[in-house]
Amino acid sequence: MKRSSAEQASRPFKLSHQRLVITGVDFSKKLVTGYTELTIYPLCRLSAIHINSRQTRIIRAAVAGISVPFEHNDPQVQLSKPGKKRALDGFALGHQQALNSSHLDLGGKGELTLKLPPDVQGHVQERRPVELLVEFRLENPSGGLQFVVPPGDGSLAKRGAHMFTYQYGNSSRLWFPCVDMLSEVCTWGIEVTVPADMTVVTCGQLQEQVLSGDERFKTFIFDLSVPTSACNIAVTVGGFEIIPDPKVQEIMYFCPPGLSGLVRHCTSFLHEAFGYYEDFLSARFPYSCYKVVFVDESYSDLLSYASMSVISLYFLHSARYIEPTMTTRQLLTLGLAQQYFGCFLCPRTWSELWLSTGSAAYMQLMFQRRMFGNSHYRCLLKQAVDHVCRMESESGGLPALHPIPQSELVSADGSTTNVEHEQGSRRSAPSLHLHALHGAGSAWSSDSLGRDRIQLQQALSQKSLLVMHMLVQHSGQDCVMQAFNKLLALGLSASQQTIIAGSWNHLLLATDSFMRAVTLVSGKSLDTFLNQWVYQSGCVKFNAKFSYNRKRNAIELFIQQDSSKVGRRFVGPMTVSVQELDGPFQHVVQIDATDKSYDLPCHSKARRTKKKRIALVTGEEVDMDLSLVESDSPVLWLRLDGDMAWLRSVNLEASDYMWQLQVLHERDVVGQIEACKAIANYPTPNTRKALADAIAHQRFFYRVRCCAAQSLASVITNASDVQTPHSTLAAPFRKLFGCNAQRDMVRLNDFTNFAEYYVQKEIPLALAKIRNTQGQCPREVVTFLSNLLKHSDNRRNKFSDIYMLVALLEALVQTVTQCVTPPVIHPSGGASISSLAADTALVANELVQRINMDKVLPSYGLKITCSCLSGLNTLVQLGHIDGCLDIFKRHAEYGVLIDVRLVALQCVVNYARAESSQAELMWLLDLVENDPNQAVRIRIVRMLVVNPPFSRRAESPLNNETVVDRLWHLLTVTSAMDMQLRCALAELYSVLFGWLTPSCVPASGLGLYIDLKKKKSRTHMSEEALAGLTLPASDDAAIGKETIAVSDVLSTADDGENVIRLKIKVGSARPSAASSPTANLSAQMDVGVAGSPLPFVASPAVLPRSPIVASPSVDAIAASAASTGAAVPGPGHAVGSDGTPVLPADGTAPLVVKSQKRPHSDVSKKDGEKSHKKHKKEKHKHKHKHKHHKKDGEHSKKLLFTAPPHSGPPPAVDVPP
Repeated sequence: MKRSSAEQASRPFKLSHQRLVITGVDFSKKLVTGYTELTIYPLCRLSAIHINSRQTRIIRAAVAGISVPFEHNDPQVQLSKPGKKRALDGFALGHQQALNSSHLDLGGKGELTLKLPPDVQGHVQERRPVELLVEFRLENPSGGLQFVVPPGDGSLAKRGAHMFTYQYGNSSRLWFPCVDMLSEVCTWGIEVTVPADMTVVTCGQLQEQVLSGDERFKTFIFDLSVPTSACNIAVTVGGFEIIPDPKVQEIMYFCPPGLSGLVRHCTSFLHEAFGYYEDFLSARFPYSCYKVVFVDESYSDLLSYASMSVISLYFLHSARYIEPTMTTRQLLTLGLAQQYFGCFLCPRTWSELWLSTGSAAYMQLMFQRRMFGNSHYRCLLKQAVDHVCRMESESGGLPALHPIPQSELVSADGSTTNVEHEQGSRRSAPSLHLHALHGAGSAWSSDSLGRDRIQLQQALSQKSLLVMHMLVQHSGQDCVMQAFNKLLALGLSASQQTIIAGSWNHLLLATDSFMRAVTLVSGKSLDTFLNQWVYQSGCVKFNAKFSYNRKRNAIELFIQQDSSKVGRRFVGPMTVSVQELDGPFQHVVQIDATDKSYDLPCHSKARRTKKKRIALVTGEEVDMDLSLVESDSPVLWLRLDGDMAWLRSVNLEASDYMWQLQVLHERDVVGQIEACKAIANYPTPNTRKALADAIAHQRFFYRVRCCAAQSLASVITNASDVQTPHSTLAAPFRKLFGCNAQRDMVRLNDFTNFAEYYVQKEIPLALAKIRNTQGQCPREVVTFLSNLLKHSDNRRNKFSDIYMLVALLEALVQTVTQCVTPPVIHPSGGASISSLAADTALVANELVQRINMDKVLPSYGLKITCSCLSGLNTLVQLGHIDGCLDIFKRHAEYGVLIDVRLVALQCVVNYARAESSQAELMWLLDLVENDPNQAVRIRIVRMLVVNPPFSRRAESPLNNETVVDRLWHLLTVTSAMDMQLRCALAELYSVLFGWLTPSCVPASGLGLYIDLKKKKSRTHMSEEALAGLTLPASDDAAIGKETIAVSDVLSTADDGENVIRLKIKVGSARPSAASSPTANLSAQMDVGVAGSPLPFVASPAVLPRSPIVASPSVDAIAASAASTGAAVPGPGHAVGSDGTPVLPADGTAPLVVKSQKRPHSDVSKKDGEKSHKKHKKEKHKHKHKHKHHKKDGEHSKKLLFTAPPHSGPPPAVDVPP
């Protein structure tokens, strides 16, 4: 793990210790003041010191106690200068150059430069330590630091006000000056002064607390003796409650006031994980203490730092809720595992991030296996494999976990061109820096544009876990654990030494050193493994089929690799598991070709029998019905790579009876789930019986039963011989959970059996997907689901039924299909919804009643409100109702619970896309710029990326210069201090307008660049603008006596970028542009039609942001509604004769939800088609006709032409309905 000479030369000093002192925190002004001291060891001659500092205002700098001049220049801020082109390609290049210019390991100069005085040169020449001091001030930060001040009376501490820092990559420079590099580790001392009633939680061990003379302020002094990088440093300040762990004295928990009971419940198991990890790694916990802080408005669900984790408080829950338990425990155990890999052992570079991520995730997965069982562990692996394969198969795929130059890759046969994997030899490798945009020299492929970056990162994290799992399968768990233990032992030893010893590099994780350790222990070469899964991207897709050869008593297996999307061939061994009449047998085949056949010997012979006791892989014997099995085949079923030893997807062709037997008798839950999904393609009575048996029997794992329910719904829909489709799936539900007295009523809720609870929740969701021959959900299903909602009784249940009600509401909404004919408009415009179809009216009525009730009696996390908003959005998307926009916007306001906000914002995003509404798009962009919650701002942009309001290749009224300017301002100015937001905005900009200047931007002030050597030109001017193209006389001097003549337009690109190729000649004539046909442009605007309204929906109550809140009284809700002018549904609400609620006649203005009909434009497209054909014809005509030959004395030039102003695209045309 030695530092390369190239890396040492890039940074001419080594940081040994940093002291961070925060002298003041002002919540009202969002102000932080302080100073930092850095102790460095020079490695060569120095005239200046370069460090990182963004967003802070530098007050003073000193070196060795002497005040020195400094330069503070942020290259990212320079990108915010206004420009006319507004092209993303140029911005991405400038952004990457700005990243490199501040990257100290790449020879960059950071953002802050301190000039060394002559008096210090003696220390430099003698390589003695030099002390740097920087005083700074940070006011109203727009990134890196979050202030949370809840409204209310009392002191800030009693109200739960708090402040915390956050990171995305190496972003500690946003809130204090530092050497913000992954590879620069040092020891730390941190002092924070806050009001006396507040608490400070930061990295390291608390040494002492010092009260000021007037006892108004308190100073917390921490010491972190284990070297770590600035990326792993964080500070939180607030009126926290302190909860010590009752089992492990090293663990402490901190939370806002009133949540200590929830913290005790959620963390009651963490001491088990603490001990398990120490035993699993055979190493002690690397820090003297561990702190978990729960905060509001968290930037991410989990942020891990040295000796502490910051977690969103919305994961806290009481013992009454089942679903959040698993999620919260996964989060807490992952944060603890990241203390070993990620904080204590830091990745050396961004390309090593996969190693720390995968190691921590693997540790967490092993603990889940112990806590929740092996079946749960296998299901998690299966989900991860399927998700990564799906992401790899999509356009762009995933980047390699550790990108390296192509010349260093290991070939498929194991030969290598350059197996030296030192850090210095890979400086030309593309970067996986989290701050880098797609393309622009980074490993984030430009083909992945339009895909959510966070989803890509999550998929990479899962792939890192799977690669670690595959490494364990390949080399053995003992070998990998010995390698982990060796790295941790070296790190613990290095952390106790000083920088002079030069051993701190053992605290940095590197792929090459880790793999060498595994190879040394296992004795197996890992070059091919690294080449296939780490240094390259992609997965493996197998298509397989088999048959039994009776004469040879062998299985003929044919395996084909599909590399059309993954792009490479897999080489390695694969396990084939065969269940025969005489028991299970395993075979290992070597995959070394794209298509290959294999002969697997059978150990059984075919017998004519109907029932037989068959031995399974677990050793048990079971009775199987073999009446449907082929009489001449002893093979019952076959599986490929059942251990999931490789990252692959398998498409296996087999008979239906084999899948049926595999569902019922396979003992591996992954095999059963695979069979449940495959059997859905065989809608036969035997298939329905096998799936129904799997649902009804409790010996099956609950995830298998849930998957069987979904498959049975698909089988019932595709079957043509079923008279009452829903009864096949409803029968197991009635048998398991129905009331004996009334078959359509469910028994009193009892969720003590968690497996039965999940099955009870899943069957209604599967029922809702059943469709009849007309594509509609049967009326009986809607009635059945409505009765389940109506008769759900939770009085004697110790667990909450909130998630059960949410599932039933979702199932009820799924029964609604696309509106074929618009509903009749209610003549009176009242609040009745009887004008809708009966089933749709029932669903809408249920949603409105439930969302109003959730305002009076709030559910946990307002989950009912979230489900109802999502349901209303579905009805809008299907064309049944309209006018819900006001409802969505009110629930998206700041102050409403964040889960409700996100659902409501997604509804507004869908509305903006469906209606091409610029007002709603601008409203969303306003939130992106001004919303106090930084996480919400990022989520809005991610929603727009996944569901963009328009496409750049489609005509839309939103494709205009106003939208371009607004997005460009957000990209270049607003997001300068938040790289995650900037990356998301860049993806959105590329989805909407592409990489070049948007076509809607006028060409005024732009130019046409022509390269005579390459015979290429590129412009964003329209053809009308080219018609007036002239060459200023001033350009004659630049090119001598030669002039350029534009003779004709060779071709016009069809990709919407307005790229025009010109034929040019060098001569004495003045240039003139050839006339070319103008494409016929048209626009279309949907016009909504008013429809029947829905009942009134109350505005969202402003609730505390804690997820667990006391139910407010009806009087309090009424008072709140009265102050906002909103009505509150109560017991006195009138009900119409048809059973639908009617608004009270008190003059309260209703929120109208209207039915909609979107007519299509009938504007002719013939002119546009003619223009396109003519352009295409010209392109082929002139493709190879003209060539440019250079004469003596001529040379290549780049000339700038100016063009007359371009009027831009024509205005939108209103199309009548």
